[in-house]
Amino acid sequence: MKAYRLSPDEIYHLKKIEKFGGHYAFQRWPEIYWGKPPKNTHHQTEQLDELQPINIMDIDYLGMYVYQSNSEGHIELFKERIEDCADRIAIDLELDFDTTYTDLCYIVLMHEMGHWLTHWCHKEEYANRRIKYIEQPTEVRETLAQLTVIWSFAKLSNPKVHRRKKILLYLAEFQSYPYQQFLKFEHYFTKRGTILRRFNELLDEKEWGLEYLLDGKKHISDERRARKTIHDFLRRSSL
Repeated sequence: MKAYRLSPDEIYHLKKIEKFGGHYAFQRWPEIYWGKPPKNTHHQTEQLDELQPINIMDIDYLGMYVYQSNSEGHIELFKERIEDCADRIAIDLELDFDTTYTDLCYIVLMHEMGHWLTHWCHKEEYANRRIKYIEQPTEVRETLAQLTVIWSFAKLSNPKVHRRKKILLYLAEFQSYPYQQFLKFEHYFTKRGTILRRFNELLDEKEWGLEYLLDGKKHISDERRARKTIHDFLRRSSL
């Protein structure tokens, strides 16, 4: 695969997420390539054992973080898919293609970088958390990746940032459910440290769900509730 070369602009914004709330640490970026999309009729999300119906607006259709739970992954961007999507966006938003293509590459890169950071770069309990990452619901992992795009803008306000936010929100309108959930955090975009701390707690406990990232309350999942119901029934039956 051909290596993807980071632009000065991308490097500048990547430095905005280097500290990543103090919960993550790394000394280099992951390997990044221009990749080839999967040939099957469904595309794999960044969780390799989970198949999603194709949605050409989903970020993980345009690129992918390829990994296994106990090994560092690499990032692939799919050039032709990004070009096709950029063409659609440019027409709908009345933007020029070249600028839209560059912006879309940026968005896909930052999204996949979010997967790498939240999977691999834990400062504490990293062995356990890397394994638990893959067990999180898709909407949790995709929310963190989408928020990474937002966090890469880090207090910046200029025409380029506004345009990229506009493209990100345009994509979200047509994306699958897991990719849209970051919109719930509109009033919490600046609470990066809090959200990442709660995410680590999710990795340690696993079953509190996406809402825990929002409110810090321990929500009982349907699966856990069902197990508790069965446990209580069996306990009463043995009395």
